[in-house]
Amino acid sequence: MTMKAQHKKSPSCVLVYSDDRDPSREETAEVLDQLKPLPAEEVVPGTIRVKGSMTEVRKCLGDLAHWQLAQEKIFRLNPPHKAQLR
Repeated sequence: MTMKAQHKKSPSCVLVYSDDRDPSREETAEVLDQLKPLPAEEVVPGTIRVKGSMTEVRKCLGDLAHWQLAQEKIFRLNPPHKAQLR
């Protein structure tokens, strides 16, 4: 089985905290405040999902230390279309 990455149909991005430790609640709250016009949620500590294009997110955030922006992708196993009997 192979794994494929697909882009989601609606644009969304992920902000990932790139330091060894998890961000403090204040750091996360600050980022969520800056993203106010866009719907954003903390998925796990250090990862924030934002609905919107990467350009929109960059306009809201500017340059934040320790946070990296990436396009959200869906990873799924690629099953065969038909069962193969041998």
